[in-house]
Amino acid sequence: MAELRVKSTGTLKLFENDNTSSVTIASPASLGADRTVTLPDASVTLASGTMLATDGDGSSLTGLPDNTPAFLATLGAIQAISAATQTKILFDTETFDTDGTFASYKFTPAVTGKYVLYGGLLISGVDDAEYLQLSFYKNGSVLTGSIGQTRIYGVTADASPIITSSVIVESNTTDYFELYGYVSADAGSAEADNRCFFGGNRLIGA
Repeated sequence: MAELRVKSTGTLKLFENDNTSSVTIASPASLGADRTVTLPDASVTLASGTMLATDGDGSSLTGLPDNTPAFLATLGAIQAISAATQTKILFDTETFDTDGTFASYKFTPAVTGKYVLYGGLLISGVDDAEYLQLSFYKNGSVLTGSIGQTRIYGVTADASPIITSSVIVESNTTDYFELYGYVSADAGSAEADNRCFFGGNRLIGA
């Protein structure tokens, strides 16, 4: 049978039946006060790789799930937006793409779960009383409740407003997501810099 031994070095050793191998529980070299380890009131089996490790203040926690896949993309060139037409924004410059899931201007998470998507557009050439929309599309169709909209007042012509929006979505391994822009009347142009962006990441624990 297994044997538990208390060593004078301040360690506990649990030996195998044949005494060839053991598990060691060691106390710290120095303690400022008594410490208590309380076991749960239940049977627990620890599996390899399931424990969390930290240096004591939580700054180096390991073993936690992360919020990937995640990506952020911007525009590398000015793109025209036709008047009164939903226009897919061709984000062609990646800031980051953790799992290679953003390609051909769309995000295909490849991991089932809930995701937060966010985006922003700076659109030039917008006149007084016109409105803008930013919409997220799933599998080629607009997502219900995902449209961000703003109307511009108090300008004569050619304003450059910024519109932002975000949405939480559910995805399977093959769903894909895109961002569209809209101008109600005169055509506009989505400016080519990081003020036009499309990003997203998986939500942990949702």
